[in-house]
Amino acid sequence: MALVAGCGDRALPAPAAPAAGGAVVADTARDGAHPIVTVRGAPATWNLRADSLATPDGLVPRAVLLEGDAVWVADSAAGRVVRLGGATPVTLAAPDSGALRAPIALGWSGAELAVFDPVAAQVHRYATDGAWRAMSRAVGVSGGPNVRFYPTGAAQSRLFQFTFRETREPAPAFVRFPAEGRDDLLILPPGLWTPPIGTVLCREAAGARSFTSPYVGGTLWHPTADGALLAVDAAAYRLVVISATGDTLRELRRPVERLPLTEGEWREALLPAERWVAAHPAAQCTGRFVREAQKPALRAVTLDDRGRTWVERLTPTGPVWEVWLGDRLLADVPGPARVEGVPVDIRGGWFAAVVADATGRLRVMRWRITETPGA
Repeated sequence: MALVAGCGDRALPAPAAPAAGGAVVADTARDGAHPIVTVRGAPATWNLRADSLATPDGLVPRAVLLEGDAVWVADSAAGRVVRLGGATPVTLAAPDSGALRAPIALGWSGAELAVFDPVAAQVHRYATDGAWRAMSRAVGVSGGPNVRFYPTGAAQSRLFQFTFRETREPAPAFVRFPAEGRDDLLILPPGLWTPPIGTVLCREAAGARSFTSPYVGGTLWHPTADGALLAVDAAAYRLVVISATGDTLRELRRPVERLPLTEGEWREALLPAERWVAAHPAAQCTGRFVREAQKPALRAVTLDDRGRTWVERLTPTGPVWEVWLGDRLLADVPGPARVEGVPVDIRGGWFAAVVADATGRLRVMRWRITETPGA
């Protein structure tokens, strides 16, 4: 389950001098009981400074997770999870139930590393020295790239999966492992969630792989640090905070210009899927890609370890991450041309992502975040 990657190994823009503050204007209106905050202008600029990290040949990263300046990497093709950087390299031991089959997502469960293996429908927990600790069952899942761990703070993640209501109907939800009661289950309000459009599913004897249409809009969902849900309208740059019961708490809007989707960008973005299909001739694929005339305003949303919201905006000069704290726009951060199907991880002043070089080889990268003092 991966998004199509649409990027080459392009360099970051030259770092700008950190700005002490930007010209941001916020207007507040109300829609019934909840406020609507519209933000315009340019915030302060933060920068990313690359720090080298050796990526072993043959590694196929599906997820990255920071631990200090080291990066844990899930390699589903080889059925392994390794730690790059740090004092010593570490490879996770096999769980008591047998080998990891296809780890695709990593998260923190307190001080333990959580690993999601969808083939076995299991979440494994490990000590950071690589020792296996425990296993929890995960409900059978689908949903393509949505199915992964989502960070919700310094040391806690939630897995997006399908659970079941009392009616036994499947419902998309964010689940914490190990679960400690009903409060650990955040079910998306009925009628608000829709599967990704334009998804291509390829099946073969070894398993399945799905690709979503490049540059497609839709709603990006993310659990918040305080137990609410963040629904992001990617096309219009609209962030809506929703309670666990479905009530709208507040709404953030940022008017920005959407970019046209060129034929060259479309063809480049399809290459990873085409290469995978060519390398797996026995795979049977269903579905089709959907092309839109414009790129969505936003491509991704995540939280860092301080509970700040980072949204990835597509601009004429490349991707820019905009950082929010509540309804306050703190900064923009020029970002790397990353592999879209591998979510970034941001914690401890570091930014980790996967990039592809000119030959298509995937590399795990980390950057030190230079923040503006007082922002």
